Amino acid sequence: MKGASLVVYVNESGEVIGAKNINKEQGNVLETPIEYGDEEIKIGKKIVGGTKPTRLYIHNGCCWRLVGGKWICSSSYC
Repeated sequence: MKGASLVVYVNESGEVIGAKNINKEQGNVLETPIEYGDEEIKIGKKIVGGTKPTRLYIHNGCCWRLVGGKWICSSSYC
């Protein structure tokens, strides 16, 4: 999908509470649910759900959390 983005919603504690695909093509915006592959489903890796809260983790080794009205990234939040 050209122009596709992943939007992930987190709460104040940094727990992922929702996610969706946003596809922007030719001025149109299409929102679709996240689709998981067979391997992801098999081993239980999900962006949303599961037995324990999922944190939004990014490539530099930190997770996001809302602190004092400001989103802060720190490895201690993971």
